[in-house]
Amino acid sequence: MTRFGSVLLAAAVVLLAGCASMRAVDGAPIDGTSAIAGTWTGTVTPGRWGVADPFNLTITPDGQITATWDSNTTWGTVTVDKGRATFEMHPTMYE
Repeated sequence: MTRFGSVLLAAAVVLLAGCASMRAVDGAPIDGTSAIAGTWTGTVTPGRWGVADPFNLTITPDGQITATWDSNTTWGTVTVDKGRATFEMHPTMYE
């Protein structure tokens, strides 16, 4: 390995070690499921081909979730406890 490669590797190790020791940032507490209700859109990259598929997530004010991507649809629920949201999905039999 060249000197430049060694310096680059050492800098990457120091950077990663510094980031790994940082504490996660706390977000604002969530008042309830109505605070996160809505339609959220993004992309997912399943599989090894690296093709991004559109991903849609709909959360209703009562905490019901519908997630769709490609030809897949799944449902679940969101609950809020002590200002933190958690979710549980109910995958279809093909997932």
